[in-house]
Amino acid sequence: MVTHHLKEAFDRLNLTHMAAVYDHHAEEASKDSISYLEFLDKLLWAEIDAKRERTTTTNLKLAKFPYIKAIDSFDFDFQPSANQRKINELKTLAFVERSENVVFLGPPGVGKTHLAVGLAVCAIKSGYTAYFLSAHELISMIQENIVSGRGIRCLSLNLFNLTY
Repeated sequence: MVTHHLKEAFDRLNLTHMAAVYDHHAEEASKDSISYLEFLDKLLWAEIDAKRERTTTTNLKLAKFPYIKAIDSFDFDFQPSANQRKINELKTLAFVERSENVVFLGPPGVGKTHLAVGLAVCAIKSGYTAYFLSAHELISMIQENIVSGRGIRCLSLNLFNLTY
């Protein structure tokens, strides 16, 4: 009766992961004689972690990346002109807090997109949102806004501009 009542409460509160792991944690708590607070703590953090993971997965899909690359997989030996110290500084995401943009410039094939995607993936995993645009797409959006009479100021998309 209590288990059914709890599962209904989990459902109503949209605690989907908690409902899925409740039995396992209850069994473990009984076996290990953990306190009620410790049991509740484990359940709550399991739910928080699952929600964070779902949010990250969703935001990675919504970002419209051409592919997913980790910034740590960038080969600085292959591209020695890329400033590894600067990239490591960008990975801290301090520029986001300062509301600064990052623009990667260079010829084709030097890793601009890899770095942009990797940086945006870091941001998403840190709880930010990101949206990938190529320079061509961004210019097209601006032109459409100007032609339609809305102007550049109406281009009020909340974008994490990692364009090149």
